[in-house]
Amino acid sequence: MDLGNFDVIKKSSNEGVDMALKNPADGSVLKHDDGTPQTIRLLGRYSDAFKAKMHQHVNDRLQQLNQRRGTNAPPTTAEKIESETLEQMVAATTGWDIKLDGVRPPEFNADNVRAFYKRFPWFLEQADDFTTTTANFTKVSAK
Repeated sequence: MDLGNFDVIKKSSNEGVDMALKNPADGSVLKHDDGTPQTIRLLGRYSDAFKAKMHQHVNDRLQQLNQRRGTNAPPTTAEKIESETLEQMVAATTGWDIKLDGVRPPEFNADNVRAFYKRFPWFLEQADDFTTTTANFTKVSAK
């Protein structure tokens, strides 16, 4: 096998892949009235934007660690890590085709994505799992 075939993973990570939202109760795909799946477009963990956001978070932690040496500066908290995960997924989310509060699709912007993930944390979890599963990025999307 030619390992060059795996270049598609980086390419599709940068282009993004549509993830179908799943019902947290039974795992079924959530669909619109016309039968098409409700989707969120996500960048993969190998994308330039995903890595840049991850580097920002790690650099912030390293800076905090360096500042703490010899001081009483507070350590990283669970809340901080949760907030970083949220911001990572906001940066990785590049589009959507969902229906929310009777609107299809709601306006797409970072503030609305952040509010969506805060309101529905199980979709944040689905997105986080999806972006870190390399197999989801092995085919280039038609979009």
